[in-house]
Amino acid sequence: MNIESGVLQAGTIQPGWLSAMWLLEPVPGTVPTLHRIKNLWKPDQYLNIESGVLQAGTIQLGWLSAMWTLSPPVANPTRTILETTYRNPPFNTSSPSWARDLVHGKLLYPSGPTANQIYQVEGWVSRNYTPNEWTQIFNPDEDYEVDAVGLSGRAVVNGNGLSTNDNVFLHPFGTDWEFYIAPDDRYQYLAAPLSNPDLDYDGAKEIAQREFGMQVNNMLGVETDHELIPPGFRAKHGDRVAIWGRWIVDTGHDDFHTEIHPPLLLAAGRATSPDETTTTVIGRPYLVGQRFPSVHYVPGPPPTSFNRVWGL
Repeated sequence: MNIESGVLQAGTIQPGWLSAMWLLEPVPGTVPTLHRIKNLWKPDQYLNIESGVLQAGTIQLGWLSAMWTLSPPVANPTRTILETTYRNPPFNTSSPSWARDLVHGKLLYPSGPTANQIYQVEGWVSRNYTPNEWTQIFNPDEDYEVDAVGLSGRAVVNGNGLSTNDNVFLHPFGTDWEFYIAPDDRYQYLAAPLSNPDLDYDGAKEIAQREFGMQVNNMLGVETDHELIPPGFRAKHGDRVAIWGRWIVDTGHDDFHTEIHPPLLLAAGRATSPDETTTTVIGRPYLVGQRFPSVHYVPGPPPTSFNRVWGL
């Protein structure tokens, strides 16, 4: 805004125009402090709305129409509170079925987790297929991260995030705590297209679009034993998150979705006031293995006690 022509206007200016420069003048005795806004070129010209529209001119000292409240900028919780530009190792995700193809289209529980299928472990391992339920994408036969991936995005958390149905042999630190990430644009390729509909992943995607305005192609899951992350360090719904960890295809589900499972490092941040951000960071203390000594089975249904352990 400037008064170069004698009246208040908006337009292009020259760098040296004093008519486009303004000073904040505190009004004595006001709580909180109000300000008048006067022009540097013509110090008797103040911004006011005495006539009902914004104008510049001479004023009376008591005019409330020429007193202004200064408000701090409002933090935008959907952007830049927490993000990374980490460059991940390359991986070809151009095929819509790349995640399914990586594990040869085979599930850990081939046609549903019946007790007899779970019992015959050696039969699955011999099928040109990794024995890991959480198949690491960069090296399917390894548990440890050969190359951890990193990304940032927005967290979608359903309820308290606690799973109620997990394989007890693979979860010594309790059932999973889990959430979904709507990845930032540069990381959307990490979330594989679903081979079959999944109510949880499809629902999380709809929430990200409706509540946060994020147009994502797919969601990326995050899971880890809940006792490894104290409640105060867990991401909350709507948080900005940055995460590094093991990028996997989950062969326990026929949609072959991808996850960070488990995270190696998780940072979560949120705006707690217009000028304050709270951030938490936690690392992984343990990595749960998926390998067991060779299993020798006897054909036929397993004992009743085995059924109870697996919850079948």
